Amino acid sequence: MTAFALRTTVAAVAIFAGLIVFIEVGRWFGARRRALGEGREEHEGSAVDASVFALFGLLVAFSFSGALDRFDDRRKLIVAEATAIENAYLRLDLLPASAQPELRALFREYAESRVAYYRKITEVPEARAERYRALDIQEVIWKQAIEAARATGNTAVLMLVTSALNGVFDAEVERIAALNRHPPLVIFGMLFAVGFAAAFLAGYSTAGRPRNWSRVVVFSASLAVSVFVILNLEYPRYGLIRLGIADQPLVDVLERMQ
Repeated sequence: MTAFALRTTVAAVAIFAGLIVFIEVGRWFGARRRALGEGREEHEGSAVDASVFALFGLLVAFSFSGALDRFDDRRKLIVAEATAIENAYLRLDLLPASAQPELRALFREYAESRVAYYRKITEVPEARAERYRALDIQEVIWKQAIEAARATGNTAVLMLVTSALNGVFDAEVERIAALNRHPPLVIFGMLFAVGFAAAFLAGYSTAGRPRNWSRVVVFSASLAVSVFVILNLEYPRYGLIRLGIADQPLVDVLERMQ
């Protein structure tokens, strides 16, 4: 289990415990107000409770939907990068035969570096070093490929090679950007705050009635698991939800380069 997976698990357990605490606090507060004869009107309480629960439901729904959309976008970008690398690799056939062997070796090294980067993503120093290595290889590929394309004296070849290389480099930038694309932390803070407020109101509304632990546990566990899944979808490289299988297109391209 990675450090992030451990932290999200601890966060889910903390949310579960916190929800139970807020439910109990709500029950205590509601029972105290009723004992003092300060209970609010039932219809007023129902309207407020419904509004808070509706807001919390919307926050969970939008958070889950956004996390899932970003998860799917990251998977699509893996395929896009694999396709871009293979297309550029095939266009090396347009270059002089003398320039092809070294460029093909550089492309294989580049693809290996891209695969290694995401396999080391949870180890920040190693992943950063791997990305810098890939960027260095990009510069060498660009210089050698452009020089070889110009040597052909064919403008069309130069345009085809440069567009293919730009596609490879753009795909790398887009994947890095997608990896770091997350909602502001205030959204998660609001999700937790409204969740605890909903738990408090749930406890308040049941004050004076027999305590039903099964409902309390199911309510708290459902919300904690929902937040846990949202966090793991939002950070799939670090948590329990992984993109290892989704990386297969890039691995397949690397194998075809051998």
